[in-house]
Amino acid sequence: ANEIFGNIPYYISSSLILKIARSKINRAILLLQDEFAKRILASRNTKEYGSITVATQFFFDVKFLKRFPPSFFFPRPDVYSTLIELKRVHTYNPSDEAFLEFIHKVFNHRRKKLISNLRGVYGMDFSDVFKMLGINESARPEDLTKEKYFELYENMVKFYKKT
Repeated sequence: ANEIFGNIPYYISSSLILKIARSKINRAILLLQDEFAKRILASRNTKEYGSITVATQFFFDVKFLKRFPPSFFFPRPDVYSTLIELKRVHTYNPSDEAFLEFIHKVFNHRRKKLISNLRGVYGMDFSDVFKMLGINESARPEDLTKEKYFELYENMVKFYKKT
C-alpha cells in the first residue's frame, strides 16, 4: 500500500499536502498544526474554507482523528496539533493542475463576489454559466462546495472553447 505517516511543520504543510495529492500515495496520516488542520477539514461557509480545503478535499476524503494539547509534546509547542487521515478519492492527472490553479485564483480575493473574481481573472462574463449551474451571482468563494467548483470549472472550460 502507498501510505505515509508524519508530523508536518506548519511552513511546509500546504506544499506537502499538494505534493501528496500529485503523488501515488493513497493514504496519509498526518499530524498538523491545529490551525492548518482546521483549514483542511473546513466546511463551506466558514472562514477556514479556502483553496487548500477545496484542493485537498478534491483528491482526498479527509478525516479528523485526534487533537493533541501542547503538553503532549516535548519540547512543548505553543499550539495544539491535530491528527488527520487522508484517503484518496481522486487519482491525480496532470490536467488537474489547471483546476488547482483555477481554485487558487478564485480564493485570491475571497471577500469579493465570486463572479467578480472570475470576471477579473478571465475577462469574461460568467452570468450564463452561473445561471445554468444554479449559482447565485452574489455568491462568495466560500459559498460553493468542492463539487460545485469542479462543475463550474468544467463548464468554464467548455464555454472558453466556444469563444
